[in-house]
Amino acid sequence: ALQLAWILSAAALFLYRYFAVDREKRELRTVFSKYVSHDVLHDMLQDPSKVRLGGEEKEATIFFSDVRGFTTFSEKMTPTELTQFLNRYLTLMTDIILEKRGVVDKYIGDAIMAFWGAPLTNDRHAMDAIETSLLMISALERFNAELKAQGEDQIDIGIGLNSGRVTAGNMGSEKRFDYTVMGDTVNLASRLESLTKQYGVHLIISNFTHAQLDANELAEKDILIREIDCVKVKGKKLPVTLFEVVDPGKREAVRRTWGRFSEARSLYYKGEWKSATALLKQLVDKESWDGPAKTLYERCAYFVEQAPETWDGSYEMKSK
Repeated sequence: ALQLAWILSAAALFLYRYFAVDREKRELRTVFSKYVSHDVLHDMLQDPSKVRLGGEEKEATIFFSDVRGFTTFSEKMTPTELTQFLNRYLTLMTDIILEKRGVVDKYIGDAIMAFWGAPLTNDRHAMDAIETSLLMISALERFNAELKAQGEDQIDIGIGLNSGRVTAGNMGSEKRFDYTVMGDTVNLASRLESLTKQYGVHLIISNFTHAQLDANELAEKDILIREIDCVKVKGKKLPVTLFEVVDPGKREAVRRTWGRFSEARSLYYKGEWKSATALLKQLVDKESWDGPAKTLYERCAYFVEQAPETWDGSYEMKSK
């Protein structure tokens, strides 16, 4: 009788654990099937214990992208045409994010928020985000070529990346919630995306993301990154260093002007406005494509006439 009782108890425990794990897998599939690629979901279901549905701190890289001037662009379309266009664009970009094992957090009109590093830990979250962003920029060129061939207006995008600690988990009400990430790391990534407009570039990353990268791997993959400015974004007291991840088509041009731009940026950091202005004007006159050089030139020229009361090498942004 004792032996039978032991067998029945063991069987009951096994069944309980089996169905508990099965239930946990079903919950994971329900929550994450719309956010992640099938292979990431498969990895999660192989070991559900690695994933917590509640809030937890994770190290991640946050991605924001936005279509430039989309309000004006969309005014030319009917609601149906706009919906069809957005679905084409968002499908193209979403597929790239999912293929690179990213999590699509949400769509905000034409904007996309995504992240790497949660729910599964990923030690390469920064590099994965950068490679994804560069693939999206290349995909945009092909997308625009199709639009041009069809006689339609072309579009442009900006992307901001930031890395750091976030809280990842289910956020919302008891009846409706989404898996997302929150924290100051997320807020800064959104600010960086907005700054791409001011500097005339496609992709800006923070010094926090830059610190996660391996220089040898960047060289092997011919990924060129240059420091372009140091700023205090609106609402923040501490400065952040901005880096441009250079478009593949601009790499040779940036390498050609690397020394002159670096020298001018150094003079700018030191507050030597006249010397910086003279050097930057030479760059802008010869290299009209260089948005960061143009931005620093205009700022230095203004500072020659009206220098800031205090200067620590970082420019305080007045708007988001």
